[in-house]
Amino acid sequence: EKKYFSLGGKANTSCGVKEVVSENGKATGVLLNNAEKISGDYVVLACDADISYHKLLKEKYNNSEFENMYSDKNTFPIQSCCLTSFAVDADLSEYAEHVIFDTVPYQVANKNYEQMAVKIYNYIKNESGKTTLISIINQFDEDFQYWKKLYSEDIQAYKAAKLELGQTFLQRIEIKYPELKGKITLLDVATPVTYERYCGAYHGSYMAFMPTSGVKMKMYSGEIKNLDNCFLSGQWLQSPGGTPVAVTTGKFVIQRICKKEKH
Repeated sequence: EKKYFSLGGKANTSCGVKEVVSENGKATGVLLNNAEKISGDYVVLACDADISYHKLLKEKYNNSEFENMYSDKNTFPIQSCCLTSFAVDADLSEYAEHVIFDTVPYQVANKNYEQMAVKIYNYIKNESGKTTLISIINQFDEDFQYWKKLYSEDIQAYKAAKLELGQTFLQRIEIKYPELKGKITLLDVATPVTYERYCGAYHGSYMAFMPTSGVKMKMYSGEIKNLDNCFLSGQWLQSPGGTPVAVTTGKFVIQRICKKEKH
């Protein structure tokens, strides 16, 4: 951020984008929710592809391949997760960083599980002597629908379910590491709905479409057909998705712009 600002970059925060503005088949800027228009030589949509095509581009430039993948959930499933975060009042530097272990059966959404995965951030040192620990359970489209329905119909029940999930994970971590009992504090619980709310992520996914048997996943250029000077970047353009792909596709967009500008 400091590097960006030092080069003259600006950031408009706390104001969503309503749509991309275009003239004669060329993107010329964006219109914000507060009715302010920001002009630009190029527009880069560094957000969810579903929001880009359906909201910001008003479904004028839909990509048929993306539309087919969104509609065929069996061939192109999506992945989200429930993520629980904990603070541990102990130095865990000697513990394994990644651990998967069998545990007492538990339920998340409508599915039963008998294993847990734990990631211990013991390589991050801080003066307090505490360590951050997270546990993630994979969630898919049907799980998103469960959390979304609960969130929409009964917000208090949704919050209670999140807290219960956090306590479920906490109890099983204490069984795995009995020496840490009483030293672990639940910090937060995120569901697929959390990713949707904060990031606009399609059905809470933080990855790309998952490849299935017999399906060849391809890489997308990020160019918008029939709309010049507008590009996509983000997790959906290349499998397996996630932050590394989002960062890389952002770099590819800059390379394409440099080529157009003959830099």
